[in-house]
Amino acid sequence: FPSDNYPRTTAPETAFAGDLRLDYIELPLMIKLQKAALFVEAGPYMGYLINVGNKVNIVSTDPMADPPIVLGREDFSRDDFNSFDAGYAVGGGLMLESGFFLNMRHTGSLRPFPKQDLSQRNLVWQLAIGYMLPASRPGNW
Repeated sequence: FPSDNYPRTTAPETAFAGDLRLDYIELPLMIKLQKAALFVEAGPYMGYLINVGNKVNIVSTDPMADPPIVLGREDFSRDDFNSFDAGYAVGGGLMLESGFFLNMRHTGSLRPFPKQDLSQRNLVWQLAIGYMLPASRPGNW
């Protein structure tokens, strides 16, 4: 987690170490073009931040300390991040007649996620492998 762009409340000989997890619910609106088994898709998405998982420690940057000495915790809250996210999604894949599919998609945010730094944005690559159940038609029960 880059700390250079956040206001420091700790001494300069310290750094942040650990994991910060931001959980979003995303709603994409995709246009899909298909030719035989291959398809491409693109469109916008909107996201809402539902949870911030925080396991970030303040550690000493002293090169003589191995492993680094943990000096305390840095608590990030939901208030440190923008609640809404918006961006683009592009992808493509393979949809077989048997129902099996493979899909790869990239989503990128057009808005920054932290309130303090306007250059950090969400970028995600996702891979989906699955089976599409056949659609039932009325009267075919």
